[in-house]
Amino acid sequence: MLKVIPAIIPKDFDDLKDKIDLVIDFVDTVQVDISDGEFAKSITWPYTEGEDVPNHAFPYKDSLNIEIDLFVINPEEIVDAWVGAGAKAIVLHLETVEDPTVLIADLRIQDIKVGLSINPSTKNHVLYKWISEVDFVQFMGNDNVGYSGVELDPNVYDKIKELRKNFAELEIAVDIGVNFETAPKLVRVGANKLISGSTIFESKNIKEAIKKLENIK
Repeated sequence: MLKVIPAIIPKDFDDLKDKIDLVIDFVDTVQVDISDGEFAKSITWPYTEGEDVPNHAFPYKDSLNIEIDLFVINPEEIVDAWVGAGAKAIVLHLETVEDPTVLIADLRIQDIKVGLSINPSTKNHVLYKWISEVDFVQFMGNDNVGYSGVELDPNVYDKIKELRKNFAELEIAVDIGVNFETAPKLVRVGANKLISGSTIFESKNIKEAIKKLENIK
């Protein structure tokens, strides 16, 4: 089954809540990008407020699945705070953590889902050691992470196809560059989780945009 997840890059806590309000009637999961300005050039809440951990619990945390995509250096130092704020899943970037084995195990013990993410320039084989231990793999659609509206790197299609060939049952997500033009091809090569920001939030009809993505075959 194809999953469509709205991606939120929060400027501040109010911006996060406002964007969740726009989609909460149409989805059961959102993904929130958290960036410290080091791994990704962009800076998001709570770093925009001088904090490196959440200063509020997530809105709707009891009724909404919130995935936190940690675009941060040393995620192991702050991940517990995000779980405490209500995160149901954590995405770790293998470019920011050399060996996530212990962190993955700690999260799974807490019944938190874990995704491993790589940029297009990172070879697929770096994922293989941990695939059996995580819930999904996430391909970033471009090395220019942390921004909305960035174009998909065409190399991602082959990366998805190769991973799907070797892991038939794996949940494979794509974040960055997911739109009505790229989504059909992403699904055809093996993606089954589409994470989209601008295509959803810049649509004149958010409900219809989500439904259109969900119906892609």
